[in-house]
Amino acid sequence: EAVREGTAHVGFVEGVQAPVGVRSAIVAQDELVLVTAAGVPLSRRRTPLTPVEVAGLALTSREPGSGTREVLASALAKHGLVSGDPDVELTTATAIREAVIAGSAPAFLSRRVVARDVEAGSLSVVAVQDLDLRRYFRAVWVGTKNPPAGAVRDLVAIARTTER
Repeated sequence: EAVREGTAHVGFVEGVQAPVGVRSAIVAQDELVLVTAAGVPLSRRRTPLTPVEVAGLALTSREPGSGTREVLASALAKHGLVSGDPDVELTTATAIREAVIAGSAPAFLSRRVVARDVEAGSLSVVAVQDLDLRRYFRAVWVGTKNPPAGAVRDLVAIARTTER
């Protein structure tokens, strides 16, 4: 909104679709994974969850409108499914990660965000099948096809380089 209104020259957003009313470029991509506290029954599941099973889970989730929630909703919608109301709703990935480690309902989080916790054994990744859980990070601006010259274009270039 700040970019659209002209109070910011560039912004960074996540999600499945490019936002309307601005120009954008994908600068990074990651994937959401289903995580649960290590040792709970779901963490020991040997077969991937189906989309129907995922839709039936009570989750620890981000707030409505978040890119993370949008990615899951889009992936389930491709199977004609919607996810139920979350068990717990929090506003940051860190809060969700900590809640799941403490025993809250499972959550979809960035593979990058949970990598150390999975390696340390405090979180377990639960396999899911047939869901596209890729998430795109975009730089957004108004105006021409390319980001405005100068600091904005430099920042977008740095964001793209950092991903590699």
